[in-house]
Formats: sequence, structure tokens, C-alpha cells
Amino acid sequence: MLRLSLFALYIAIFAKLHLAAVAQDGQADIGPQPTSGIIERVMLYRDQALVTRVVPIPAGLAEREILVGRLPERVVVDSVYAEGSEAIEVRGVRVTQQAAAESDQIEVRELTASRDALAKDRESLQQKIALIAKQTSYIDQLMSFTAVTSHADLNRGVLNASTLTELAEYSISKQTTLSADLQNQKAELASILEREGLVQQKLALLIQPSGRQYQAKVLVAVPADVAGTIELSYLVGGCGWSPQYTLRGAVGQEKFELRYNALVEQMSGENWNQVHLTLSTASPSMSASGPALTPFRVEAVSAANGGYGGDIFGGAGGMGGAGYGGEGAGYGGQGASTVDPFGGPAGQAGIQQQSQQLRQQKQAVENEFAGKHSNMDNLRRDNALNSVATQVQNMELLADSKQLKTLAADANDEVASQTYVLDQPVSLDSRREQQLVRIIDAQLAGKLYHVATPLLSSFAYREADMVNAGTVGLLRGPATIYLDDRFVGRAEIPSIASGQHLVVGFGADQQIRTRRELLEKSDEVQGGNRRLTFKYRLVIANFKDRSVTLRLYDRLPLAGQSAEVSVKPLDFQFPISEDGLYARMQKPRGVLRWDLEVPGERFGETSYDVEYSFSVEFDRNRRLSASADQEQIEADILELSAPSAGGMGGYGGSVPPPIP
Repeated sequence: MLRLSLFALYIAIFAKLHLAAVAQDGQADIGPQPTSGIIERVMLYRDQALVTRVVPIPAGLAEREILVGRLPERVVVDSVYAEGSEAIEVRGVRVTQQAAAESDQIEVRELTASRDALAKDRESLQQKIALIAKQTSYIDQLMSFTAVTSHADLNRGVLNASTLTELAEYSISKQTTLSADLQNQKAELASILEREGLVQQKLALLIQPSGRQYQAKVLVAVPADVAGTIELSYLVGGCGWSPQYTLRGAVGQEKFELRYNALVEQMSGENWNQVHLTLSTASPSMSASGPALTPFRVEAVSAANGGYGGDIFGGAGGMGGAGYGGEGAGYGGQGASTVDPFGGPAGQAGIQQQSQQLRQQKQAVENEFAGKHSNMDNLRRDNALNSVATQVQNMELLADSKQLKTLAADANDEVASQTYVLDQPVSLDSRREQQLVRIIDAQLAGKLYHVATPLLSSFAYREADMVNAGTVGLLRGPATIYLDDRFVGRAEIPSIASGQHLVVGFGADQQIRTRRELLEKSDEVQGGNRRLTFKYRLVIANFKDRSVTLRLYDRLPLAGQSAEVSVKPLDFQFPISEDGLYARMQKPRGVLRWDLEVPGERFGETSYDVEYSFSVEFDRNRRLSASADQEQIEADILELSAPSAGGMGGYGGSVPPPIP
């Protein structure tokens, strides 16, 4: 009996040891258990995001493999890297794909069942709402019948007051009940629709087109019995942001409230919950190496054979030559130039068009090689950029100097590389709808004034000249404008650097009106020349009970052939503005500006008048003709808009006589 008991004990101990060994072997076969870590930081670029997860590393084996699972489908595999804390060394990172986990499949089935149940509830509620609508229509008909019947019975003298009262009370009571029931059903329907949307979003995240998901295997070395963390970072697509503004002002105040928001698109495939978000205009795909400038080689050729648009502009190799693009390929192509630098039909408009094409080609090259970092890619990029630069300088060699002065554009499309670090954590789910994130709320010091241009509009417009006193620049983006808490319109905020002026319109003011009158015109011949003299009156009507600050604009003729046409300012009732930026950019182009303080209640016979005169002299055998070339007008608008956009104040072109 004792021997049997000892034998049974041995068998039990052996069985336990065997099961423990099997369990241990099973765990070894399973390998490291996946972990997701916590998404702690996101650097959101204009079309990508750099996501950083923090993964805890418990104390244990000195060298081990950490499996970080559930990486989003749009992850850029080559961008995944990891860094360890002080005590942990990362020795390798490898990204693989694996089949979706069984838990995910179970969750998909549960969400699908929930979605189907919600759909049935929604259909049932929609049927109830339709039935209530029919019942309400029936009650309305009953009340109409009661009113008609009571009127007829009253005319015949057989009115049954008690019956009619019962019908009316029933109808009102029933209508009240149906109305309350309808509101309850609609509220429940809205709740179901919201829950359906959430379930659909979760399903969209779980059901990937490939049916697979990414995971990162990180090999780490850890000192004995030491715990720590690693940071796993990766680029992900399907996300980006754009700026959006709300600007508020008030009459009589010199502070303007600016709210700078980011309109975020987040369809990366993973949710960002309470992350530290940074917005950036940099490109994570740009090469770290700048382009290399090559020599600019020139030679004297026959004007008939080479000329403008010859070998450099459209030769056999296009812009890129034999090394980039082949014959007629690349960013140029044979005969690409349409500009006549010797005063042909293309003229100034052709120069502007060619310059714009070259800027587009340069941007196309930069986009083509974004994300390519090898030495060969850098060589091809430098080849293409130097080819564009050669075309630009060839245009400078051959075109007229007056035409070229207007081609230098301010570099204000983007304010360098801006980075905005948000103070509070942000949650952004992966979904189709765009989401709004507040960047900053700021107060800009400035002044509100009126602008009147009688040639263009009979109303004056409000403008505000503000200064971006913040430490960061503002990007180009749409803005919603309010004045005295009233919506006045929409505008576009240009790119504004820190410390730069910002000029924004605040809508038309119908209480300030203006018109332009030709008072006198004389025509006389002096020797071989003909002289025309004009006298104008600009009329300002101020219907307000207070004075307003007004910038009044008009213009003198600008002679395209200054040697043949002479424009002379004569008498000016008020002096021209002494504003520095106006004097630098607009005044030399013949634009007139007066800075006025127009008193209140000046209209009708007491309107505020501004008079001036000028003369135009030219050969008596010729006649004057105004140019209305659309491309030239567009070029002038772009050039002269700098004072209204806080520009750098560049200027080029012919200069008319001084304005008094």
C-alpha cells in the first residue's frame, strides 16, 4: 500500500514537471508578445506626419526582441526607426506584415452585428416618424373639417357647441401628444445615426484592403534587471493640414483679434489620442544637401541663327540636355520659348509668361526629386535646376531691361519653415471629415481706415493695417472677417513674417461714397506738338456724424514710350501722400494717393472735393491710345499689390515725371 502511494506521488511530480516544460516550450514557440505602446508625439507636416510611440521595456533578458504591432496601413516602411532611453541600446529595427489578429476578426464581427442592429432600429424609427406625420396630417384635416362644419351650422342655426368643443379639445390634445412623440423619435434617430457613424469608422480602421497590418521588430540590449523605454518613430501618409483664420475688428478700436486655426486631414489609419501635436511647414522628404551651382557659359552667336529661344531654350535636349530628358523631353523641349526680347509682339506680356513658366519648371523639379536622397538623384536634380537657371539668365541677357525689372518676386509664398507647437494635448481620430485645431489666439495692433477709388467703385472700403508682433509667421490661407461682431466677408491672408505688416479688407461702407468728374479739358497745338490738359474733381460724400480717415486713389497716364509722350502734373489742391511704401512702389507708376481726414456730414452741396490737373503732350501727327492688355494689367496688379500685402517693396518699370 505504501509502495503504491509513493509510486502515485512520483507519477504526479513527473506529470507536473512535464507540463511545466511543455508550457515553457510553448511560450518559447510563441515568441515575444506584441505591444502597441502609446502614441505620445505627432509632428504633422503639410502632407505627412511623423508619429512617435513610447514603448515600455520591462526588466528581463539582457538582449531581446520587442514586437510593436498595429502600425497603420499607410506607414512609410523605410522611415521607421527607434531610439532607446539612456540604459537601453537599440541594435536593429525591422518592419514586417502579419495577418490580422484573431481578436481583430472577433471585433469586426461584433461591430458588424452592432451596425446591422442599429440599421434595423433606424429603419423602425423612420417608419414611426412617417406614421406620426400621417397622423398629424389627419388631425389637421379634422380641425379644418371642424372649423368648416361649425361655420355652416352657425349659419343654419343648428350649432352643436358641446360636440364641436369635444372635437377641438381632442384635436389639440392629440396634436400636442404627436408633436412631443415626434421630437422624441427624431432625437432617438439622431442618436442612432451618430452611433452608426462611429461603428462605421471603427470598421473602416479594422478592415484594411490588404487584410494585413504592419508590425516592427526592435532588437534591444538592456542591462540586467533594468527597465526603460524605447521611442518608435515613423512617417505616415493620408494626413496633413492647412491654415485657416478668423479676424475680428471693431470701429474705433486699434486692436484686432486673430484666431489662427489648422484644418487637419487625418486618415492615417490610427487614432491620435491626447498627443503632443506640432504643426510644421517643412518637408520630411527633402534632401539635406542643397543644389550645386554650375558655371554660366555664354558665347556670341548670330542673332538670325541663335537668338532668343535657340539652343539654350529649346535645343535637342530640352532643358535637361542629354543627361536629363533626351530630345524634346525634360522640363523644356524644342522651341519652348515664346518671348521676343527685341520688342516683338509678345513684349512685356511674353516676358511675364515665360518667367512664370520657368518658376513652374523649377517647382516641378523640386517636386520630382522630393524624397530622393542618393548621390545620383542629387546630381540629376542639380542638372535640372541649373538648366532652369540658365534659361532665366539667358532671358536677362537678351530681353529689354525695362521688361525685366518687374520679374523679381518677393519670396513670401511661405514664411520660410514654420513650426507651431501646441500647448495642450490634442485628440484626432482617423476619419474622412476634416478637423479644426486651434494654433494661436493673438491680438494685432493696427488702425482701421477707409479706401476710396472713384474710378473703380462708388463706395469706400474699410481696410486695416496691422502688424504681426508675434514670434511666428503666418501662412497663406483663407480668413473669415467680422467687424463689430457682424460677418462682412471672406478674404485670403498672405504669408506674413514676424514683424511684417498685414493689410486686410473689412468690407464696403455705404455711408462713404465717391465719384470722379472731368471738370475741364483743353486741346491746343504748340509748334509740332499737341497738348491736352485735364482737370478732375474727386467728390467724397460722408454721411456719418463723425470724421473718417480716408486713402483716396486716382492715376495719371503712364507713357509706354516716354520719349514721345510727356505727362506733366499741374495743380493739386491737396498734397500727395508721403507714405514711404507708396512713394517707392505706386507713385512712380502714376498712381495718385491722398491721405485725408474727411469731416462728418459732408454730402450734397457740402461734399468734400479734391481737385487736380495734368497735361499730356505728344507729336501732333500722332494720337493717344490706351492699352488694355489683360496680361499686362494682371502683371501690374501683382506688382502694385505689395503695399496692401505688407510686401518687401520691390519696384521696376518706367518712371513718369515727379508728382507734386
